[in-house]
Amino acid sequence: MFIFIIHFIDILLSGLLSGIMVCIWQRADYKTTSEISNLEIQKANMKTFDDKIPFLGLMTALLSIVSAVLQNDILIIFIPLLIATILLIVSGIITMYGNQPINKQIQRWTKDFIPGKWEFIRDRWLSFHIYRSILTLIAFILIVFADLIK
Repeated sequence: MFIFIIHFIDILLSGLLSGIMVCIWQRADYKTTSEISNLEIQKANMKTFDDKIPFLGLMTALLSIVSAVLQNDILIIFIPLLIATILLIVSGIITMYGNQPINKQIQRWTKDFIPGKWEFIRDRWLSFHIYRSILTLIAFILIVFADLIK
């Protein structure tokens, strides 16, 4: 029963995390918006998700590794969960060293001061976000796969 609860929460949180990431990705594809609209969208996303995404990622990675360790004798379940954990950790590293520094930079911008290179910064942020979204989505698929194998 304990493993079932761990799996259930892991699937729930990884699905929520990957869903949030994909939604931000879809909303972040705003290359046709003005710099002020872009700034408003970015700041709204940061206000809503900056503290939630790292927490969800950490909790999901911890649940995935616990789930993997609890089932280390069943390789067809252990390996996908281990890979999912690694992908979630890499996604967290991308968040910490890619997206969050750019977020801090964007937080200092105002409607009156947006740097001339804002499009380059936006595109760089979006690239990091796409990488972490894909990794998180693959991790979610692996977590679900491992549960379906049972």
